Amino acid sequence: MNTPIEQPRRDHSIDEATALKIALYYTKGDVESANNMVAGSYNDLQVFKIKFTSPMINGACLLFFNRIYNQLADCYGIISPTYSVGDISTHKDWKEFEREISEYFNTCEHDKGQVFSFLEAVRNGVTATFAKDLQYFVEMQDLPGMASIFKRQVFSGIELGNIKLDVHFETISSLDMERYSKSSIKLTPEQISGAQPPAADGSMADDAPIVIEKDDEDTFDKNKIKLIFHGALVLDPINGMNVAGLVVKDSIKIRLVDENRKAVLIAKAFNAYADGQMMPIVGSIVSYRKKATGGYKIFVEIADGIYVRIEEDERNIKVAFVAPSPDRPPELQKGIEKYVDKYIEQQRKKEPVNDDDGKAAGAADGADEGNIYTQLAAFAVILLCIIGVIVFIVMKK
Repeated sequence: MNTPIEQPRRDHSIDEATALKIALYYTKGDVESANNMVAGSYNDLQVFKIKFTSPMINGACLLFFNRIYNQLADCYGIISPTYSVGDISTHKDWKEFEREISEYFNTCEHDKGQVFSFLEAVRNGVTATFAKDLQYFVEMQDLPGMASIFKRQVFSGIELGNIKLDVHFETISSLDMERYSKSSIKLTPEQISGAQPPAADGSMADDAPIVIEKDDEDTFDKNKIKLIFHGALVLDPINGMNVAGLVVKDSIKIRLVDENRKAVLIAKAFNAYADGQMMPIVGSIVSYRKKATGGYKIFVEIADGIYVRIEEDERNIKVAFVAPSPDRPPELQKGIEKYVDKYIEQQRKKEPVNDDDGKAAGAADGADEGNIYTQLAAFAVILLCIIGVIVFIVMKK
């Protein structure tokens, strides 16, 4: 978030040894990925070029987003009442887009404090939920969808009025950002020199096993545990299931978050590692618990003895759902796509599930027998009333 004057810059003509150390830093010591990054075949960043215009304010910002860890790496931008800022094109190369922002920063009217507050708000708006939802639209190459989610989830908290927003993105590497960006914060010499490859035996610090917490001990047979990785849920905002509606033995899609040697090898074994990126893996839920602090702790088994631990803090996200558990409650077994959200809402309010909803979901083959008896009883009551009226009239005469 530094201005172009304040920001230290790096000469893009760095030697290959330094480039490898920088790549090792960003790949957390993964030699194969680092070498691919230096060679230009491993891209871990998405660069979003965003422009917004309105009658009151105009602006542009550049977001460096790490798609491996689903987090913002850096951002840079400007807001100004100057109309010409709206002439910046998001179709240009990201380096040219950054250069134009810098030119406007140095020449057009703006309040530096306001720009700083704007970029802070952008950083705060890029939440874990937003990051996951964003990747759905990226995978679909849906630019209007990206613009909409930026406007609703990032820019909604910033007082910009009714803005028109344009978004385009490119895929680059952290090494590209380090070499060519004039705005991003650079690694320190200490950070670069501390980036070392794995030991000769291939071991790495983050190959260490995850410690099983006490409240999770009943989830596993310790003698059968082979590996446990950190992971994240794969989201499907349109067709997915609300995370609150998951149960044990549901099959869902997850993605490994760990980037160490073992995690990459496992992902490759599942054919879930391509272009340096972890791809979705299908697994079965073996443990599903609400956390005392809110959110959920989920363990998913992706192979015999291989588990993925997921800490999900968000409560209103939709997960990529593959198949329901055979033990799923009856009220959720039929018409699952249609009634799961209603069931979740009822559970939150601690209300009993309405059995009529479950019957309605599976009653396409005929009318409910109880309804027939009810109708007959009502008819009998009406008939008796009519007879009573006739008798009353006859006796009165």
